[in-house]
Amino acid sequence: MLPLQFPEGHSASSLGLTGEETFEITGIDGFNEVGVPATVRVDAGGMVFDAVVRVETPAEAAYYRHGGILPYVLRQLLGDSPPVTHAPWRAARPDRQAQRATETVGC
Repeated sequence: MLPLQFPEGHSASSLGLTGEETFEITGIDGFNEVGVPATVRVDAGGMVFDAVVRVETPAEAAYYRHGGILPYVLRQLLGDSPPVTHAPWRAARPDRQAQRATETVGC
């Protein structure tokens, strides 16, 4: 599961989404690198929009790369994965905490 946020000023209703759509998400290749993409392209039954990626910490990115927290922990225990490093993390996006406090959208 990838936590995403609707574009600013939009909601499921304003985009005409009913919950019956099949979602296709592109642009997640950035997870293969050290960082996390700021946005991804979402196609929801013909409605296309950019969504904000809500992966906030290096640990959350590592969990996503490993397919979830359980596979990540098991790989750590088996020594098959390096630990999460706290390398530069989204230095270009200092507004993340303000967005998180004011724009969280739940479905």
